[in-house]
Amino acid sequence: KQSGLTDNSWDDEDTSLQSENHVPGMSRKDIASTIAASLLATGGLAAAASAMIAVPSAAVFLMGGICAFNSPTVAHKQLSISKSEGVRASVNHIRKEIEVLKDQVDFLTQSADDLEEEADV
Repeated sequence: KQSGLTDNSWDDEDTSLQSENHVPGMSRKDIASTIAASLLATGGLAAAASAMIAVPSAAVFLMGGICAFNSPTVAHKQLSISKSEGVRASVNHIRKEIEVLKDQVDFLTQSADDLEEEADV
């Protein structure tokens, strides 16, 4: 009887889970929300700049500086959130990996049982 360890049938299974890119393309809704957040951040920046010109006081400059630092951050974070994979998709991906690993464990367990039977003979 041939040992099951030389049969690497689990190598032929779909192992693309490790190599595929899990970042889905951005939907129209994601693009729209990213553009809206960027426009809102840019609008806030423009309002802060106009307030600094109209009323040059320390409080207005402080507010404008905070807005100037926050605007690019808001746009960047919104873009990264839109590109990221959702929690549900992550959980589904993990479930697929669990199934693959269960199959591999079953195969190894069967191979170990076969080896024990061969050793007893």
